[in-house]
Amino acid sequence: MLEVSGIRKTFVQGRVATEVIRGISLTVADGEFVSLIGPSGCGKTTLLKIVAGLLPPTAGQVALDGKPSLAPSRQKAFVFQHFNLFPWRTVLDNAAYALELDGVDTRTRAERARGLLQGVGLAGFEQYYPAQISGGMRQRVGLVRALLLNPRVLLMDEPFGALDALTREVLQGELLRLLAATPRVSTLFVTHSIDEAIYLSDRILVFSMRPASVVREFAVPLRKPRYEYNWRRDPTVVGLREEIWNLLREAAQHGT
Repeated sequence: MLEVSGIRKTFVQGRVATEVIRGISLTVADGEFVSLIGPSGCGKTTLLKIVAGLLPPTAGQVALDGKPSLAPSRQKAFVFQHFNLFPWRTVLDNAAYALELDGVDTRTRAERARGLLQGVGLAGFEQYYPAQISGGMRQRVGLVRALLLNPRVLLMDEPFGALDALTREVLQGELLRLLAATPRVSTLFVTHSIDEAIYLSDRILVFSMRPASVVREFAVPLRKPRYEYNWRRDPTVVGLREEIWNLLREAAQHGT
């Protein structure tokens, strides 16, 4: 289980201190998918970077399975909004890069990477370079690279935000299929899309304007697997979407 306790973050530049996060606490159980949604610039990505160990908190603690986890770790994998692939490495070599750093032999890492690449529809593209494939395909490579680490925590910062609507929905379904095969992974996901949060999540946390705090938490009571039916027609979705939208609008208007 991932536990975030009393996280505060203040950036100081000269004599100016800007409080970005104010006392956020949350948990993500094994196999649970939790989305963070809130106004732009409210601190969602900052919190994700703190959990990843890429930024130190001003106060608070991050724990994984009851042990402090404020430093970067191979147990925590980060998928960024931008693909961050090496342009001089092939799809296969990009996907297997983390295994290469771990000293896994060439044959083993290629076999493992090929298996996951096939699972996201990239069989036959292993020897292509990033410039030769689409944005959606590049993001698939980034996802495979993260999951090949066998992480305990998957941190995702708007990974589908730059993609067209159809590609985004296809990748959302592929993500859910991959996570169903790795039931111990705890996923913390940042998005600006209410529908995306509803489709993917077990729970949704709505953030306030900066300094961020959790305004409200929603459980998503839709049956799984959601990619097997038209979840948008579920009457629960309409009410949930409206509640979240109203909270976000209020936060944007009043800064609460």
